[in-house]
Amino acid sequence: ARQLQAAFESSENLGQRLSESTTETEFGTSGIERQFEQVAKVINAARKGAWTGKPERQAFFVQQGGFDAHGGPAGTQNGLADIDNALSSFTTEMILTGAWDDVVVVSASDFARTLTDNGAGTDHGWGGNMFIAGGLVRGGQMFGPWDDV
Repeated sequence: ARQLQAAFESSENLGQRLSESTTETEFGTSGIERQFEQVAKVINAARKGAWTGKPERQAFFVQQGGFDAHGGPAGTQNGLADIDNALSSFTTEMILTGAWDDVVVVSASDFARTLTDNGAGTDHGWGGNMFIAGGLVRGGQMFGPWDDV
């Protein structure tokens, strides 16, 4: 019962801190943009000392679905634009607040798509495109073979 009560109190505390936390950057209204905005608010609140005894490392999970493009790749374009906007706003916010060097963004996917159309869309592929971004990430590197298309 004590653990449950502590969980409720912790959740209420988090809700209060998030309602007081703001961002300097305007985020859009898509689901992925709102998720990244919440992550930015948690990071901003933590950096301002909203929690004592905070963990040394924190991990946050956001997700965007809708990429199972059996009907053709055109339907995936809106989702990619939302992700681009979300990442742009999040990166800007982290830079403005001085947190970018302490943040790493990692993308992952459960499956990939072939680049060629099979007449009814695209087929499942063998691997996905991944990226890592952050203030201290040494960019511009490719890992694994790069096929000519």
